[in-house]
Amino acid sequence: MKVMINQAVNKIRAAAILGVRPATISDPRWRRRVGLRATKVGGCLRFLESELNELLERGKEKFR
Repeated sequence: MKVMINQAVNKIRAAAILGVRPATISDPRWRRRVGLRATKVGGCLRFLESELNELLERGKEKFR
């Protein structure tokens, strides 16, 4: 049985995963446009790694 841990990462790590600047990932309009949810923990934004990976998968072009 494979157990997958869904880790929450900060905006700097999330930005690095997505290849954008941390200021971009902090913008609620950008997050809404791309469909990325964030959670505030102690005043800091946190993102689930699984949702970041899903966002990357949705953005891939299908080449033949």
